[in-house]
Amino acid sequence: MKPINSISEIKKHAETLLFCGEDYLEMKNAVEDLHQIFAFITSIDAYKLDDAHIELKTGKAISPTSAAHCLLEFKRTSVFLRGIYQAINDLKVREKGKIRILYAGCGPYSTLLVPLLSFFSSEEIGITLVDINEVSLNSSRLLIQTLGQDYFIEDYFLADLTAFKLDKAYDLVISETMQSCLENEPQIHIMRNLIPQMQEGAIFIPEEIRVDFYLSDNNKFMEKILYENRDRNIIDKKFLSRFICVNKENACSNSLSATVNIPNDYGTYKNLELFTFITVYGDEVLKERECSLNNPKKFYELNKKVDAKRISFWLTTEGKPFINCKIL
Repeated sequence: MKPINSISEIKKHAETLLFCGEDYLEMKNAVEDLHQIFAFITSIDAYKLDDAHIELKTGKAISPTSAAHCLLEFKRTSVFLRGIYQAINDLKVREKGKIRILYAGCGPYSTLLVPLLSFFSSEEIGITLVDINEVSLNSSRLLIQTLGQDYFIEDYFLADLTAFKLDKAYDLVISETMQSCLENEPQIHIMRNLIPQMQEGAIFIPEEIRVDFYLSDNNKFMEKILYENRDRNIIDKKFLSRFICVNKENACSNSLSATVNIPNDYGTYKNLELFTFITVYGDEVLKERECSLNNPKKFYELNKKVDAKRISFWLTTEGKPFINCKIL
């Protein structure tokens, strides 16, 4: 496979992901084809998952194959690429000179930037790639060099992003290092480290991560849509209250707790669940069950014999993030 052919193929599939609207089949085919190119060049196959994770005090840094597999979640890849593409174009209008981008946790494919490189010039954007996993960082380096696009890259750093010191003023910082409900992976720690170091007016992606409480009924469906060639059920749910909302303005605050009051009459709803919503940039949002990051997490069955009226929740960030709860 010649690099020049790969570049044209990558751009074609990126255009599909950026501009195909809600055509899930088009998205799915595009990421599958991108995976073939990336896996061929790097020898990292997203379908051959392993457990070579790096366990940090601040959360799990997932293995190169697991990070590669994120590409295949086509709605996730599409929405992130659309948000980043729009953010770069907005910065081009607003800023003078080269836009400097930090990709914090690039993984083996640099999935959220490599498909976009053909839309910009190296005079417009300069990229720094950082990852804690040497295999992932070297794989991204090999991929970009093989494609002949290493002129976009200003630096590579092998580093723990929860302690990384910014080497320059970046206009755009990207870090997608999370699981649903902000548990297990170090997204919150990375945001708390990098955001205070960013210059005023710089953009952090994702712009906002929100976790909300809902009453839900997993056996009652509001609608079905075609998703990965099968029906995806959108469950019946009712908003109860906000739990966490993390963005550039409040990432370093300690407001990661909430007390939920269970209504006396909760109707036919059976569960108290947490739903994660991710605003990548502007109107580009990942919602319920659109990828693994948005899978709801059930915490309490309302028909239990213990009749809970108030439940306290908090996200522990001393070490690996996880959610605690206590019936009051």
